[in-house]
Amino acid sequence: MIIWDKDFSVGIKEIDEQHQKLFEIINRLDDSTNAPTNTEKISEIIKELLDYSVYHFSTEEKYFKEFNYEHTEAHIKSHNLYKEKVDQFIIDFKEKDGNLPFEIINFLSNWWTAHVNGQDKLYVKCFHEHGLY
Repeated sequence: MIIWDKDFSVGIKEIDEQHQKLFEIINRLDDSTNAPTNTEKISEIIKELLDYSVYHFSTEEKYFKEFNYEHTEAHIKSHNLYKEKVDQFIIDFKEKDGNLPFEIINFLSNWWTAHVNGQDKLYVKCFHEHGLY
């Protein structure tokens, strides 16, 4: 489980709310692996996570372009690697007859906490300088 606290905040309301929503989806996915849940429900949560991740990434990337953010290329590369990894987890999930590998929860928790506290914190100054809070 990923518990949201102020240390995850990037000080930008829209993005903090999106991060909180992503953490909530990951926690629901984690809960679904610890309880009797059908494969269809898990598939829905994984799809929701991927779709919302793409939505969130597009929000950040819109601001990168608008504010001419200096680390845009590296940040987008990280987003793309994440999407590729989650796409592969979806394929693996379908091929394993709905058995969700433990490593997906581990990957998601580790990736999002590291990403928010690492790469996302790097754009805060730039975004604030452009009036985004």
